[in-house]
Amino acid sequence: MKRSVRELRLPEDVTLRLYGGWYFDDGRLTQRANFLLRLLPNYRSRSDGIRLKPELTSSVAAASHRTLYGTYRNSKGPEQKMVDSMIVADSVFLAMRQSTSIIVLSDDADVVPGLITAGRQSGRGSRVIWLRKSTRVSSRNDQLVAQHCDIRTWRI
Repeated sequence: MKRSVRELRLPEDVTLRLYGGWYFDDGRLTQRANFLLRLLPNYRSRSDGIRLKPELTSSVAAASHRTLYGTYRNSKGPEQKMVDSMIVADSVFLAMRQSTSIIVLSDDADVVPGLITAGRQSGRGSRVIWLRKSTRVSSRNDQLVAQHCDIRTWRI
């Protein structure tokens, strides 16, 4: 893993935005969110010259002071809401900044349009990287994403 992290040529400070269904409609945090909030301070560290700053993402980067509620619902079984849209919105918004590296870890094809847009909109010195577990190639879409982003796979 260390070798692949070095290959990405990350900046000195890395903010790790963790997306998920963290809030009920009424503003309460989910049990998983509370659990992660207790653990996150243990993962704020420096390794190989990179300072990692993990955070639960509760808003879009363009309006970081506005929490989005209702990202978790349990009416018909547990489900996340707005999470893919938040990833896409943040990817595009952050890609327009100068000298920003965006790494999206997801196997979900719902992020493909956002990655293509982020890659096309990326500012000078910005990069968009898609890390995913799947080695399955979806041919045409992967080729289109690869024109604008770096696609890498990882094994778990």
